[in-house]
Amino acid sequence: MKKQVLWKDYLNSENKIAINCKTESEAEQLLQMLHDKGFEWCSGDSLKKHKNWCWYTKNTCYAVDEIGVSYCNKHWYIEKDYTVYSFSEIELVGDITQPITPRTIAENAINIMVEKSDLFDLDTEYNVIMDALAKLLQYEDKERVIPKKYSNHIMNKFTEVR
Repeated sequence: MKKQVLWKDYLNSENKIAINCKTESEAEQLLQMLHDKGFEWCSGDSLKKHKNWCWYTKNTCYAVDEIGVSYCNKHWYIEKDYTVYSFSEIELVGDITQPITPRTIAENAINIMVEKSDLFDLDTEYNVIMDALAKLLQYEDKERVIPKKYSNHIMNKFTEVR
């Protein structure tokens, strides 16, 4: 019987969990699951673009943090005190409510700033926030333009505060 590991535990970088994929097929399966949950490489590339399994082959491990999915040699993760699970010996169970993506980081930052609006000059900060949001969303929108629905959402948040 496979050991059950909760998605929320794997995705919480403080838990320092890495998953070792001993075959390219295992790497493909894990990366597909992460892709389906909205994750991407730390570089911003789609997980479908490449697997990076070829670098460490049977010693390739994958971990997730606030920036995205990363990979390295199993021995590196062990040295850094990660718990390393073999993909073939575990089953990821449970669900996650929200992936950690550039979009969710931006939305969380906006919400925090709006909640603490008394500490900020919103007229001045609006442009700074919009620029930061554009940079965070550049992975999804290659023209680096904030989609109208996000711009409207942010503008509405600022209007609510006034």
